[in-house]
Parts: sequence; C-alpha cells; structure tokens
Amino acid sequence: MGQDTELGQTSQRFSPVRAERFYFWSVVLWGLFILGFTYHQTPHFWSINGWDFVVFAVLSIMAEQTYVTLPHGSKISASFSVLLTALLLFNAPIVILLASMGNLFTVLFVQRRSWDIAVFNMGQYALTYGLAGMVLITVHTRIENILLDLPLLHMLVSAGAATLTYLLVNIPIVNGFVAIKSRPGLTWRGFFKSLLIFQEDKVEITQTLFFFPIAVMVASFYQRDHNLVILGILMALILGGLKFIEQRRRMEEQNDKLRTLYEMTKELGEFILHEADVELTHKDLFQNLLKQSNYQQISRFIPNQRCSIYKVEQLGEDRRIVHEISDRIPEPEKNFHLEDEGPLQDMVHSKQGVILNHLGHLHLPYVLWKKAYKAFIAQPILVDDEVAYLLVLFREHLEPFDTGDERMLKLLIKPLEITLKNIQLRMKIQDQAIKDGLMGVFNHRYLKNKMEEELSRAKRYKKPLSLIISDVDYFKKFNDTHGHLLGDRVLKEIAVILQDSVRETDIVARYGGEELAILLPETPLKAACEVAERIRRNVAQFAFTGKDNQTVSLSLSMGVTCTDEDMDLQVSELIVRADTALYKAKNQGRNQISQAMVEQGKLIIETYSRGASPSPADAVVAVQVDLRPETRQLWLEALNKGEKDLIEELNLFIQAQADLKPVYLGYFQHKLIPQLPELFRLFVQTPHVQGNQHNWDETLTQALQVWKTRLGNKLQHREHVLLLNELCLLAYRHFIEQALELSMGESEKKHIFEICYAFFREVSLVLLQTSCEYLEEQRSQTQHLLEAIRGLNHFQTGQSSLEETLTQILPQVHQTLPQAEGVLLAFPDSVSGQYLTRVMLGANPRAIAALQNQLAFRWPLPGASPRQVFESQDPETWGSAKTLLEQHLPGIQSIVFRPITHEREVKAILILLMNQPVQLSNRQLRWLKTFAEEFSFALVNRHQVQELEFRIVRVLKQMVDIFESGASPWRFHSERVSSLAGRLAHKLDLPLHEQQQLRELAYLHNLGQLVSAPREQNRSAENWNDMQHVLLGSRIIESIQHLQALAPAIRHFAEHWDGSGFPDGLAGTQIPLYARIIGLANAYERTLQTSESSQQAVESLLKTGYYDPSLCTLLKDMVEADEVKI
Repeated sequence: MGQDTELGQTSQRFSPVRAERFYFWSVVLWGLFILGFTYHQTPHFWSINGWDFVVFAVLSIMAEQTYVTLPHGSKISASFSVLLTALLLFNAPIVILLASMGNLFTVLFVQRRSWDIAVFNMGQYALTYGLAGMVLITVHTRIENILLDLPLLHMLVSAGAATLTYLLVNIPIVNGFVAIKSRPGLTWRGFFKSLLIFQEDKVEITQTLFFFPIAVMVASFYQRDHNLVILGILMALILGGLKFIEQRRRMEEQNDKLRTLYEMTKELGEFILHEADVELTHKDLFQNLLKQSNYQQISRFIPNQRCSIYKVEQLGEDRRIVHEISDRIPEPEKNFHLEDEGPLQDMVHSKQGVILNHLGHLHLPYVLWKKAYKAFIAQPILVDDEVAYLLVLFREHLEPFDTGDERMLKLLIKPLEITLKNIQLRMKIQDQAIKDGLMGVFNHRYLKNKMEEELSRAKRYKKPLSLIISDVDYFKKFNDTHGHLLGDRVLKEIAVILQDSVRETDIVARYGGEELAILLPETPLKAACEVAERIRRNVAQFAFTGKDNQTVSLSLSMGVTCTDEDMDLQVSELIVRADTALYKAKNQGRNQISQAMVEQGKLIIETYSRGASPSPADAVVAVQVDLRPETRQLWLEALNKGEKDLIEELNLFIQAQADLKPVYLGYFQHKLIPQLPELFRLFVQTPHVQGNQHNWDETLTQALQVWKTRLGNKLQHREHVLLLNELCLLAYRHFIEQALELSMGESEKKHIFEICYAFFREVSLVLLQTSCEYLEEQRSQTQHLLEAIRGLNHFQTGQSSLEETLTQILPQVHQTLPQAEGVLLAFPDSVSGQYLTRVMLGANPRAIAALQNQLAFRWPLPGASPRQVFESQDPETWGSAKTLLEQHLPGIQSIVFRPITHEREVKAILILLMNQPVQLSNRQLRWLKTFAEEFSFALVNRHQVQELEFRIVRVLKQMVDIFESGASPWRFHSERVSSLAGRLAHKLDLPLHEQQQLRELAYLHNLGQLVSAPREQNRSAENWNDMQHVLLGSRIIESIQHLQALAPAIRHFAEHWDGSGFPDGLAGTQIPLYARIIGLANAYERTLQTSESSQQAVESLLKTGYYDPSLCTLLKDMVEADEVKI
C-alpha cells in the first residue's frame, strides 16, 4: 500500500500488487490463528466415526461442484449446508478440514487453478467456520438450561447464531478481495465502504438462510437415526434448492435488465419531447445516452468498462470510421479507413454485429484495443438502412461476452435507431418549416421571427441592424421567354450567390416571389450598402443559362436601410423603409442600390450605386385562370396515347433493380406502376386553380387516400419508398415532355407545369407521410412488445399469476392489432381435448361476460398448419364456438389463429375476431411471431419453476412421513388430515385446483413440528399447539411460490372460533377458510385417538367452541353418513 500524489493533493490509495499480497497473507495468517485456537479448544476433535467423516467429505466435494455466480463475478457453492450439518454433528476443526479437502480437490483438480487461490480459500474457511464454531459452542452453552426440553429448537437457535457469524465474516472477506482486484484506484475509504455493502450479496444471504433450517433438521434426524437416506435427502434438497435459486436469480436479473432497458427507452423518447424547442443533433442524443446515470444503467444489463460510439462518414471519396463520443473515459481521436481490414470495417460492410473475446489477432490500427482490453462487443446503428454509427462495449477483466449480451445490446440498439430516425425527421421537418422549398434559403415567416429577435437584441445592446431587400429585374419576362423550369433554376443560383456573399451570421430569406431579403446583425448602413454592392456585382457578372443553352445576364435592384440610432424602430417600419428604397431603385432604371435613412424625422432615399440599366421588359401577357376545354381534351388524348410508353419505361427501370425481391417486383409492376398514369389523369381533370393552391375534387382526394393505404400496407422499407419516389420523378419528367410538345399558349403551358408539379408534390407528400407513419407504428409496436415482455417476466418470476399476466399483456396485443374486434387466448382443456378461452379483450362488456371461458376451438382446423398463422372465414369450421359467436357477436366474419408453440407442441392459441376479412400487415405478423416466441418461453420457464417447486413439496412430504414413521397412533397423521381436509373441501364445492392445494397444505401443516418438536415422541397438547412450529411451518410454505398465497392457512390453523387461539388471536370469519378446514381436520384426527367413536369426537369438538360451527355440522353429517374414513 502506498500514497499517490496528484495535482498537489495527497490521497491514500492502494498499490494494487502490494494490497493484494497484504490482503492474501492477512486472511491466511488469521485463518491459521483461528485454526490453532479451535484445535486447542477441542483436544479430542478426531474422536468421530471414520465412516461419517468419509461420507461428509464426499458430500462436501460434491457440493463444491454446484455453485451460483454472483453479479460481481464471484461464486458461492452449496457446501455451506453440508458443512453446517457437520458443524452441528461434530466440531469446528473437523469442519475446517472437510472444507479444505473439498476446496483443494475443486481448485486443483476440477478447476485447475493455482495453489495461491486454494491457500486463500483455506484461510477463508478456517476464519469463517472457526469463528462460527466458537459462536455455536458459546450460544449452545448459554441457552442449554433454558431450552433443555426442546433440543431441536436449541439446535436451531445455536445454528442460527453460527449462520449469522458466517455471513458477517465471509461476505466482507469476499467483498474486500473483489474490490482490490476490480478497482485499481481504490482508496482506504472506498475499501472499508465496500466491506459493508451487501446489496450484491442478497443471493448468498437468501441461499444461506434458505438452507440453514434444512441443515438443522437433517442434523437432528441423522443424530437420532444415523440413517444415510437422510443425507441423501439433504443432497437432493441442496441441488434442487440451488437450482431453484439460480433460476430465480437469472429471471430476476433478466427482468431487471428489461426494466432498465424500458426506462432508458422511455427516457430517450422523453429527451426529444422535452427538447422540442431546441435544435437537436445525433450527437446530443449520444451525449444524453452516455451521461453518468444512463451509462450506469447500460453497465447494469451489459457489464462493461467502456462504451464508445463511432461514426461512419464520407469525406470526399474517402469513407472513414471516426470516434464520435465515449463515456467518462477520454479517448484520443482515432480514424479507421473502410478499405482496411478490421472488425469495425466488417460490420459496416455486413451490417451485422460482432463479438470478440480474444483481441490478439487484431490488425495494427487496433493495437490500443489489444493492450487495454480483453474483449469487446459491437453492433451497427442503422439510419435509413445504412450503417451510420457503431456502438462498442469493452471489457477489461470480466467474463467474456455471450449471446445474451448480444441480445440485450440489440434491444438497446432498436429504440436508439428509431430515436435517431425521429431526430432526422424532426430536423427535416424543422428545415421544411423554416426553409423555402425552391430557393433553399429561409422563408418569409422565419425572417419575420428573426427580425423581431434581432431588433430586440439590437435595442438591448445598442447595436445597429441592417436590412436589404432585393428583386430580380424583369424576371417575369425571363420566365415567359425561357420557361419556368429555367426560371426556378435562376432563382436557386441567385440565392446561392447571396449566401456566398454574406457572413454565416447573416440571414438570407425569400421575401416573396423573386424578392430576397438579407438581415445583417451588428452592421451599420454603410457596411450594409457595401455588402449590397458586392451582391449586385456578383449577380451582374454571373452567366445564367437560358433555353437552348444561351447565356443570359440578369441584375438586381436593392433597397437598404438600418436602425442606426433610432432604437424605437419597429419591424414593420424597417420593412417599409427598405421596400420604399427598393421601389425607388426599380423606378430609377433598375440594377442599382438605394439606401433609406431618417434625418430630422424625415425619410430620405438616396442612390448608393448604379450599374448599366437592363433593356426594358416587354409587356407581360395575362395568365389564364384555367385551361380551355379543348386544350384539356387535347392533353388527355396525348396522355392516353403515351401511357403505354410510360409504363414500359417505368417497368424497365424497376426491372433494373437487382436487389428488389420478386414479390415486391410484382407488386410494383402490377399494382403501383399502372396506378401512376391513372392518378395523374385525375390531376389533369381537376377543373381550376385558385392562387397557388389546387382545389382537388372528392374523387381525387379518395384516390390519394387509396394510394396512401396501399403504400402503407405493402411498402414497409425505406428503399421501397425511395424507389417509388424515383418512379414518380420519371413520370413527372415524362408528363412535362408531353406538355412541351403540345401546341398551346405560354400561359396554358405555365398552368400545365403547375399541374405536373402539384402531382409530384402531392404524391411525394403521401410517400413522406407513409414513411413517417411507418416509423411511428414501428416505435409504437416496439413499446407494446417491451410492455408485454415486462409482464411475461413478472409471470416467469412468480410475481403475477397467469390470469393477471394475460390481463396485462392482451391490451398490448389489441393496441398493436386494432383491426381485431376481440382478442382471446385459449389453452388446452384436458377434458374436452379442445382449446378453451381463458381471457378475452376488446369486445363489448356484455359479450365478454357471456363468452368468457365458454368459447372452445379445435386445433388445427381443416387446411391449417399446426404452427402457422391461419385465417378462417368459414363459420362451419369454428365448431362449438359458432353458435356462441353468432349469438353475442353477430358481426364476426373471420377469425385469425396464431398458435404459440414450443418444440412442436402447441401451448396456447392467440385468437383474433374480425368484423371483416382484413389481412394483417407484415409488420404485425412479425410482431405476432416475436410475441408468440416470448410467450412460449415464459410458459415453459414458469412450468419448469413449478415442476421444481412440486419436487420440493414431494421431498417435504417424504420428510414429514419419515418424521411420523414412529409407532401409532401418530403414524400417517398428516396424510389422514390431508384426506379429511380434501373431503371437506369437496363437500363445500370448492374448485378442483383449490381442493388439491388444500390437500397439499394439510399434508404440510405440521412441517414446523419437524424443527421445534423435542427428540422424544411426546405429542402432548401443549407441544402440539406450540406457537413456534406454526410460525416456522408458515415461513417454509411462503418460500414455495405456488403455495405462497396460501401460507396464512398454515399460520392460522391453530386459531379458535372464539378468538382464544394463536398466533394472532383471530376469531370467527377473520380466520381464513382454509385455516378453519385444516384446523378442524387436525383436531378431529387428534381427538379421535382418545374417543370411543367418531360421533363422540365430533360432539367433543362442538362443545369446545373452538371451531367453525358450520364446518363442524358438515363434519357431523359426513360422519353419520359414514363418509369419513381416515
């Protein structure tokens, strides 16, 4: 250990190598000291049966091979229960010897690890079990006289003290070693703090507390009977319990990971909403993702020491992978060229993730990775189906990455991709909202808003603000002569000249028509006029292109004004000044600049500069409002004649797309391409234009809606939408070329161009809306799937029943499949052999009440695949469900079946009731497939957990049988109580599954007696009604998941109807029904041993007033009818 000085401050830190050595020898030497002390205190420690020593040595070695891995990487084995049993039977030195033998064999021969690990573990065992043994002896001596008549309880208390000592010593030893190994910069304060953190040790604490009463019972039985079968039962309980704990731990860990992922996904969505008024970039999202709290969440479900994001960018012809951002650990800028070899380059080319747990073979550009890390996992982040970023997680010393880590990373990447796409769409929408679609500069609304802001800032800081308004001279004449297409091109070129002639802080915007405005913050009038002159010269010197590629010169007229010292100026007045100056410049011959200023309260307009005046414009021909009927008819005939050529051209283009799948190729050729000319024909038939807005009739509006629906149902990939956009552009050019060949006036051609442009704009808008709606639907479906998986994880871990889980997840199914009138889940019915509905959602409440648990379906239906989605529109195939559906839901026309299978076995069927035959989209089918897989996985896992619990119940029953295997009359006592309780439940018409649960509870009602009963077979009333065994039995039942809710029946079966019972003094109907039944059955069987007849036993129970009168009456009737034979 040493000191590390940094930035002039001294902080006590560990030297890693020295700290590890010091800690190693401290534990070993203290262990030797405790070992020697226990040997001294136990001089005849070897005076035990040699056969017992061999048996426990074998059990210790076997238990060392079964372990649970803790979150921080260390492992805990099942040897504690074996060694605690040995500690109760023998002494501490023997236990230390057994633990050391098991440790040496496991570390050196099974795990093939070094001697130092074995020696450290031996020191740890000597320290923990030596101290536990001393505490055991001390407590045993102190309470021996107090619990003289209760030897098992005596043993339980002593063992509890030893177990607590074991936990308080062993956990800090392990935590300290893990902290030194995993945290190189550990301080003394951090070291001592790590010793007392038990958050990550709850699995070890749970396992230890679960096994310690079992070890006590086994030690008691073995001490009494010396039967090796008891040790076999101990080993079976250890293995079963450990497997159960490990499975529960993994399920809880998976549930925690999904919960963390859900919270992160939710936070990413909220981040965009909260920053609605701020311009966001992709890097802002990554910074939010890797901030301290979020990075800790990532490390929770994918443990790592570093997270980095790399960006794929294009610099000219060179494509590179550059470092974008990392977590709190800085990283030097590192570039990777795509033409080089390496895992990141392979990911970009293949669009697939990669896991590398051995970095020794990496090439030269990755030399820093080889030195710093042991393994990494990476996944590409796709935007518009192209790799835009790479997310990489590194590990220095933890376990290698596996497929589970890859699955969790993919779940994180998916909402991240959606969020990135949403940011991109948001940026595009924001850009469209503030930019002019033709010129690419800011629009008029944005200009007005910025003028308000800049004018307010100019007044606050007393800085000048200048405004330039320019107009293209004789631009209408240019349009009439050269056409609107070239006119649009000229406006774009002029806008570019203006942007290149001003500063980045200046704002260029389209003011109206061919007028452009420039806002210049902190610029006086003279400087603004110089900028205007520079722009005027640049435009005058530029060679614009007219029709037939002829060179055309154009000029600008400009008006300039400035706030100067007039700080009370309003935006409207500033615009009027500049507009007035522009009007004077145009009126005085154009191609010149006029400046407006105020002197002594008067507006003065002066010419700042003047170029050569352009030639006067010809008269502008008035534009017709609409096409003449004969022109429209002529155009429609031309469209009909050229339709075949257009479809052929579009088909050739679509066939040239090599990556297009045949199913989509056919859809384009037969469904979409023939629709384009028809749709355009409707545009042509639209009667008139008002201003710049087309008033479409109802037929065209419906056609556009059908077009949108058709796209949304089939085209679900970005490349398909882009391809369709290319087809629309080809069609647009074809229609323009047709219009140019027609013989008509310029005004009518202008109108035709507007119709063609309106067609392309409206169809493009539909494509954009379809793409946005698809992304929103994808985000919504992902959210519903995560919610469903969260509910299924609660079901797997036993936190909710099947009915509660179905009630939670079915709304997610219904929201994802809104076409369904009703959503049902059906499970196999062993009686009828059909699939019976358990839960129904979506239909009206009256129908749900009538059909719940009533609809039954046979599966598979005729012609249906047993494991695939199947839609049935024939009511005759619905079987017995047909009549009920026609009665309560008469509008149902089809039913969609989605089997939920596992290893070719149908576990359940998801059923969708449809009002009309509606084909599910591919997205919905993929969602159903993922949901079915997760649901099947949950059902199988829950079944495995229940099977494990049933095995534990069977072992506990065997232990009860062994305990009651003595002489009559108490032999088979619990079995007789179970039988009578089951008959009472049957008479009360309880459901079959509740009758079975009650039988199991009654069989185990005396479970606590195994711990608290004395060694002798003394069954006095005082011992039988002892409160301790009732409470202990209740605690054991609470640890069994499927009986957990019924544990109060064991806790309260000793309560009395008059309130004189225990442990809580409940009375009357406050006592649970199950507890009243078990209490009565137990009392009857006990009273029967001292009564002359069954009738006399019942009468004596009635006289006590301890038991439910109605149940006593029922029991009396059963006895009189000779229905009670136990």
